[in-house]
Amino acid sequence: MKGAELMLIEEYERLPKLTEEEVRKQAEGIFNFLKLTHPYINNKKIFYKSGRAIEEQINFDSVAIEIRALRRDQNKACYRNFKLYRFADTELERLYKFLLELNSKEIPYCLYYSVYAYDNNQLAVTKDGKKSAVWNNKAALNNVVGTQIIVTDFDDITEDEFLLERLKLAQLGLETLDIFTGHGFQSIILLDKMTEDKTLVKKVTNLMLNKGFRIDSKIKDSARIMRLPYTYNCKELSKKDIENPSVIKTFIYSETEKRYNLEYVLERLEGLESVTESQKTIEEIEIKEIEEKVKTEVITENKVRNVIQLKDSLEDLTYNKERLAELYTMLDIESLPEPILKMLEGFRMGYANSMLLFLTMYLKEQGYPKSTIAEAMLILASQDRFNYAWSKDVVKTEVSRFYYSNYDWRSIFTTELQSFGYVEYNLIDKSILTINNYVFKNLNKISSSSFYIYLKLLLKQDMTGQKIFTVDEMCEVVGYKRRAIFKHLDDLVKVGLIDKKRMNRRQGEEYKYYLSIFTVDNIGFTKISKGSIKLLLNMVDFKQLNQTQLAICMYFKYICYGGKTEANISQESLGNALGLNRTTITKAFKGIESEELIYREKEDISDFKFKYNYTIHY
Repeated sequence: MKGAELMLIEEYERLPKLTEEEVRKQAEGIFNFLKLTHPYINNKKIFYKSGRAIEEQINFDSVAIEIRALRRDQNKACYRNFKLYRFADTELERLYKFLLELNSKEIPYCLYYSVYAYDNNQLAVTKDGKKSAVWNNKAALNNVVGTQIIVTDFDDITEDEFLLERLKLAQLGLETLDIFTGHGFQSIILLDKMTEDKTLVKKVTNLMLNKGFRIDSKIKDSARIMRLPYTYNCKELSKKDIENPSVIKTFIYSETEKRYNLEYVLERLEGLESVTESQKTIEEIEIKEIEEKVKTEVITENKVRNVIQLKDSLEDLTYNKERLAELYTMLDIESLPEPILKMLEGFRMGYANSMLLFLTMYLKEQGYPKSTIAEAMLILASQDRFNYAWSKDVVKTEVSRFYYSNYDWRSIFTTELQSFGYVEYNLIDKSILTINNYVFKNLNKISSSSFYIYLKLLLKQDMTGQKIFTVDEMCEVVGYKRRAIFKHLDDLVKVGLIDKKRMNRRQGEEYKYYLSIFTVDNIGFTKISKGSIKLLLNMVDFKQLNQTQLAICMYFKYICYGGKTEANISQESLGNALGLNRTTITKAFKGIESEELIYREKEDISDFKFKYNYTIHY
């Protein structure tokens, strides 16, 4: 997918007059865009294969894409339209002449294309029963035949707001062809086959609204026309209440040629969590007006009024470590690399979404739980040093979404973000902790709290090399009081996970404890990412999980050996392995699933038996 590196908005006081060469380029741009969105126009035999030509007596040589010119001089009538029947040089030349004629007039207009191709032999019928004139026939509900795109309109939305919406689709594995329309964006998903479903636009709009997307709810009928790229948005010229109306050039914001099966797209969208009516209207992002925007004077006389740069220049990359340490008390500021510290000074126009995604995934890999990251990002969002602030609701929602995604911060740290400085990969702890399988095979003999203590000590030993611990040192590492440590030590000693010895019995010294060195050769080992262990332990520390849920999650790491993420195990077997009853496991899984650590899918074995298929996400 190719995206716009720097979005420049070209504003005009009136519809510009183009040279013949500029009109030629405009025609080629529109022609190639429609070739991408309506490829079936060149393969009309597909209609005959479905039997529609016989059933409806349609001559599919007359099937066309409509390009409609609407007046914008306070006269809302359709000015002219153009029918594109196929993708051939002769049709491109006809389109060029059509655009050349429009350009020669003094009437301002906007150009649109029909989402569905239509049968030009069938006259359009309006809601009140009137038929269109033959010379100016258009796409309508009664004559559209098919489409090969899913299109949505994000109107009156900023670039950063749109990027948040676009990212939701990207997280579903859906690339989009995006158009900047002058006052918003249009997102198009290319389909691998034409569909004749005339209800598709309404289905998709309702579905995406239900999933919380900020799309135009009016885009619901198959006769819909959408704004073309490579043209000019003159809509403000038709409004009497705007003192200084402007004309804005439209363009393709990001490109893709990737196509998807329609059922696959709908299935991916259906998988998103639905929102309530009260959540559908996301609070407007609070961005202070930038009084001084980067402006360029008139490029050609009385033509371009200004060019607004919507991205921060990143000229100021200074940071105050002492101030950051006071602000972000939940983060270890001293351990964070310089580029992160620069970002923590405040979100930047044009980079905010990438910054939020990157920081979330980076801090997650450092072992910070979601609640801590969300707290830090809310502080970041409240900083207005660079005249950019976000609403708390948006930040909290996106942190949660990013946190449970499969993104790797390295793939997010693009050339743009590297302007803040380079983050070395080796700064991240990607090392593995090797745990003897004896530990997992004896979890049913110790309490979950005992296992929590063992993991804390194991990680401390690995990080510092400390092999012997006093009870007081254990209290410091684990955060338990002495009585709680003593309560669980007996379990660990009895099962052989911890050994103890008195260093000097005559002087009455207390026992000191050390983790057992296992000599069992045939039981094997399990390698687990330290980042995963730190994540789970931190979630317990911040009361997002309890010790029982921790034990379950660690056990799944054991049975998903070799880097696998899927497992099949009955609740009975899981209960036997952990020493837990079915009720406890069921209750524990509610919390685990709500934190989106493990996903369960029920599979029926027979009328009376079923099993769960598990997928882990940590």
